[in-house]
Amino acid sequence: MKLPKHFAFTYVFVSMLFFAVFSGCEQMNNTESAVSNSECDPVVAVVNGRELHRQMLLEVLLPSRGRAVLDNLILLELARDHARAQGVNFNDQMVRDELDRVLNDMAADQPELQRSELLNYMLASRGLSRNEFDVMLETRALLRSCVDHSVVITEQQLQQEYDIQYGRAVVVRIITMGNLREVEAVQRRVNAGESFANLVQQYSEDPVSLANNGLLGPFSRYDEQIDEPIRAAAFELTYIGQISPVVSHRQGSRQWWSLIELADAQDAQPVTLGQVSDELVEILRERTINQRMTILAQQLRDNAEVRIIDPLLRR
Repeated sequence: MKLPKHFAFTYVFVSMLFFAVFSGCEQMNNTESAVSNSECDPVVAVVNGRELHRQMLLEVLLPSRGRAVLDNLILLELARDHARAQGVNFNDQMVRDELDRVLNDMAADQPELQRSELLNYMLASRGLSRNEFDVMLETRALLRSCVDHSVVITEQQLQQEYDIQYGRAVVVRIITMGNLREVEAVQRRVNAGESFANLVQQYSEDPVSLANNGLLGPFSRYDEQIDEPIRAAAFELTYIGQISPVVSHRQGSRQWWSLIELADAQDAQPVTLGQVSDELVEILRERTINQRMTILAQQLRDNAEVRIIDPLLRR
């Protein structure tokens, strides 16, 4: 058995529908099986006089949806055990609070009834049942209960978030290519007076900005969604239409080179940090909690020993 650093998990997950039901059927003698077959594999529908049994449904359903549901159930059990190990006094109110967060994220200003209707619509559009959603909701509430107490927002984080939300922001047009010589050739054409926007459409290899005619932003100096070299170069530009030198940056294992044109600049908003600090602290806390919940969930999976016995659920 695998022993994690802090605690050990050993789970044998069996298909609740196949193993729990059909393994019991296999143990019956011939007399019992004739009587109890309908209990082990009940009829779920009758079509033109022909019976459709539950096993027929499960053989189609489990390979397509079963593993995703099982993975969620596994994580729920792992989160329950971790919360107990941490001494968390978990209760139903924590789940209700998590539901409120989800509803507020979707439609904070809407009445309760409309928010619930929106939730049902969202679940239906994603092909999720309310039972599946409740499993994920409880898991999130458990993970939150394990990390919430450890989140502390520093003054530096608060200042950077203030700059992101209310500081100076820029919009740039960008040409990104995977070959330095080709970028330098485009740079010479820009310097000779050719339209930057036209060259974007001809040469840029960045699908995100290309979908918006090469435009990126608005973003602030500290917006981590934008690569740091791009941000640094963009905030060196001082007037609309100014072009940056070639900027080298990486995305994953790929090396890129870019030219940046300042397309727009937005001045900092006339709001002081003191006026919005409570709001920013809440934004930062929720973001940090979600990041730590994701990390914890992965750690729980990595430290657990899980055996999937049902062949229809293995992959």
